[in-house]
Amino acid sequence: MCSPRAGRLAADHLPRTQGVVGSNPTQSTNLFALDGKKLDQKPSGFIRPSHPGSKERREGTIVPYDVGEFDGHLKEFGEFLAVDLGLQPLTVKEHSRYVKLFLASGFPHSKEGVRAFLAAYNGSPASKANAIKALRRYFRDFLGDGSAVGGFRMPRVEPSLLALPSREGLARFHGCLPLKHQAIFLVLASSGLRRAEVLSLSKRQVDLDRGVLTPDAHAGSTKRNWYGFFNVEAKERLEEYLAAREDRKEKLFPVWMPGFKRAWKEAAERSGAHVTPKVLRFWFANEMARLGVPDRFIDAFQGRIPRSVLARHYTDYSLENLKAIYDKAGLKVLG
Repeated sequence: MCSPRAGRLAADHLPRTQGVVGSNPTQSTNLFALDGKKLDQKPSGFIRPSHPGSKERREGTIVPYDVGEFDGHLKEFGEFLAVDLGLQPLTVKEHSRYVKLFLASGFPHSKEGVRAFLAAYNGSPASKANAIKALRRYFRDFLGDGSAVGGFRMPRVEPSLLALPSREGLARFHGCLPLKHQAIFLVLASSGLRRAEVLSLSKRQVDLDRGVLTPDAHAGSTKRNWYGFFNVEAKERLEEYLAAREDRKEKLFPVWMPGFKRAWKEAAERSGAHVTPKVLRFWFANEMARLGVPDRFIDAFQGRIPRSVLARHYTDYSLENLKAIYDKAGLKVLG
């Protein structure tokens, strides 16, 4: 059932159920008003570190702008984040964007320069926190000199409320999606996983018989994907989708991101329901809590369990126990 835009229900505009939006969202770096400076301008210079631990690395050396040198410098920083610190690709990309923005601002590479850069900030507290994190990684960890970023406190990020769609709104939205996106929708809604985790799944990571996912898109130091699960609704749509596929690609959902966004935007316009992968993630957590699932297991389903907790309480988070808890909840998305 896919209702036209003009036929949307007025109730869908009301916040029926509230879900809490957590901190640390990925933010755009186009949030700084730098006295008329264009953010894509060439930086006047950057600090090129010497060998790790050396005096030159600690002090840094300002070198003139050169596109080859500059790009190579950012590449080295990205490799440091990914290899030395073991950060995830999305985090590496975001940190690199903030550092590039700082270097392009023309501010001095000092505490005064960082202060001026942050003073020009005009976005959300969460985005400012991400900028501070990135600059700490750059100066303190990469360059070996934390004096430029010492003393800056992380801004307080207050949780905001998110209006979640009704079950009827979810059903209308689902009916306006093509078959492949219906399968993606139901896997997202019934698993509570992140969009990147679901879209990166390969066929071998999906156990259709048991309804088990083994995602590997997010495995940071404080969060760890253990297992994901999907319900009967998602299983049936997955089987239909896979039977209709004519390619032999190993990826479960080969998608072109602009096409993905366009399909979901059109479905929202036609159904009158505001649904995104992030909304489905919050809807899953809220619905599982309503069904009586303890918070610690909802966290496990959604990949918010630190490695240390998994190591100490392995039995609680075993596949068999998590699957039993998930099945007992009887989660329904459309039903």
